Amino acid sequence: MERPSTSGVTKDLHERIMFRLRNLKGVLDVRLLTQDEKEEILRLEKKAQERGAVQGMMDFLNEGTFEALSRDETWVILFDKTFREPSRPWVVMVDEDGEILGEWVGSKKLEEMKKRKDVIFMGPDFVLYKNKLPKGKPYFLMPPLPFPELQEFEELEDIVSGSPCTPSDEYLKRLLGCEKSKDGTLLIGYNMKN
Repeated sequence: MERPSTSGVTKDLHERIMFRLRNLKGVLDVRLLTQDEKEEILRLEKKAQERGAVQGMMDFLNEGTFEALSRDETWVILFDKTFREPSRPWVVMVDEDGEILGEWVGSKKLEEMKKRKDVIFMGPDFVLYKNKLPKGKPYFLMPPLPFPELQEFEELEDIVSGSPCTPSDEYLKRLLGCEKSKDGTLLIGYNMKN
């Protein structure tokens, strides 16, 4: 089995990153991905993108995963429901101009959104804005999100995270040996400072 490239990184740094990730509330498992594993995830993401979202009715772009995979190193974490919510929506519906037509709503904004008259709930935590008319064809975007928990590492830069699509999530769970898990996966990528 191919081992992750250390690209000049000390074993000590990997151990410190693994320790930091494993000790985050809600994190169940952690793994540094090999280049071959990253390429397989990229293949799965491209294939899923070709199929589209909502059973092919809408396009989607998983920028967060593509960004995380493009970094020097990429980790996967398996997390449960006690892991922190993202600081920004992890999925949005946008039009061709990038205007947000709808978005995932975290628990902090959920009660506020339930009181608003200008939104339609498209599920328990996704809203569409009634007053936004799309310009061109709308699509789902999974943007790159910050991952502040690794900011303390001076050796790292361009830290980003992304939520994998379902086929990638299933592949990552197989790598982690937890195929039946209903928990989530998240990719975290960073570049090494020169």
